[in-house]
Amino acid sequence: MAASATARPRRGRKTNNASFDHAGPAAVLTPPVTEDTSKTKSSNAYDANFMLRLAQNRVLGPKRNRLPANFDQIKKRQARRRASLSPSRYSINDFKDFVNQIIAAHKEEEVMQHVVPRIKGDKAYPSIQNQQCRKWKPLGDADLVFPKPDYYEGILQCYENKSICQSLDEWIIPADCLEAPFIPNFFLEAKAPRGSPDIVRNQACYHGAFGARAIHKLRNYGIEETYDEKSYTFSATYAGGMLTTYAHFLSKPENKHNPPHYHMATLGGWALFNSLDTFRQGATALRNLRDLAHELRVKFVEAANKKLRKAGERSPESCSSRRRPKGVCKTRADATQPKPLLDVDIEDSDDGVQTVKRRGRPSPLTKSAKVTKPKAKTAARAKLSRKIRSTSSAKSLWVALKVPKLRLFLQKHSMDKR
Repeated sequence: MAASATARPRRGRKTNNASFDHAGPAAVLTPPVTEDTSKTKSSNAYDANFMLRLAQNRVLGPKRNRLPANFDQIKKRQARRRASLSPSRYSINDFKDFVNQIIAAHKEEEVMQHVVPRIKGDKAYPSIQNQQCRKWKPLGDADLVFPKPDYYEGILQCYENKSICQSLDEWIIPADCLEAPFIPNFFLEAKAPRGSPDIVRNQACYHGAFGARAIHKLRNYGIEETYDEKSYTFSATYAGGMLTTYAHFLSKPENKHNPPHYHMATLGGWALFNSLDTFRQGATALRNLRDLAHELRVKFVEAANKKLRKAGERSPESCSSRRRPKGVCKTRADATQPKPLLDVDIEDSDDGVQTVKRRGRPSPLTKSAKVTKPKAKTAARAKLSRKIRSTSSAKSLWVALKVPKLRLFLQKHSMDKR
């Protein structure tokens, strides 16, 4: 007997994803529902090919043969002694308490709350935690997630830095949040004991590239772009009691059409739970690195503000808008200066000759300029001048003095009568 076309499959035997419709006399094969794979997921630090995606956008991981030009100066600054970690202020009991905090911290939030503050010290700089940076201009064209550092330090957005923020905007401002500092050049990534050190390194590499680019744009503000291959941005990672510090810097591209290369160099690593001396070395290096990053970003912000002030003083608009404050009398030098012309418009032609359009007398300061007088108003002005010359009443003369365009003429007329 032939098997029916509508026979059900046997139990326990797997069938394909297609489904059978038994509504009609004949079996109708319905195509399986497939998911839309056209949308690709953004790559993050947990992906296996994340560093490959970064390398495709010229963001390179740490290499032994690529160090910043100021590597020795940074290492020397990291080794500078700190009074807060001296034997008289940080004892063996404090270190034992720190090791207990490492053992008790099982989650990343607990590490950031109880372990990291003991390493970075009590000095407070403008900072924020777990802030997603959606305003930053992306690095290249790769489909990467928005950067979200565990912790970073920068400068608060205030009125004094308003012009810089408006000029560079998406290059230096990570997020549209008043509490979020701008020009971040120190980042810290931390993981729980089960966290992978490779993930925190990938995150530090990604976030440090944004900070290095922000400092590069700020340092070259108002001048020709240069690459000195010095590091002005730093990062640190903590995972399982291991502290590692890094330096980030840029190198010149092959040509002006390509973006620069972003490099990451390892500065040092310390197993903080090993001994008290090892903890002192690691904490000293991290705290000195925070101070150095703060000094550098303040230095570059002040230099950019100075450039903006000089540019404002040289601009003609700022000079014309200056006025003498109330209560300040004219000096003798101001009295000897010639009075400005009335209704003067200076136009630059294509041949480089300036044309002065005005209704007053010619200026002694612009002898080489062409003077164009409107012919239609010449006859009316001459007729009005004859009428004023014939008047003798004080009232008509006072009304005429109110017309600013005829002040010079009336002054000359009064001198002739005298």
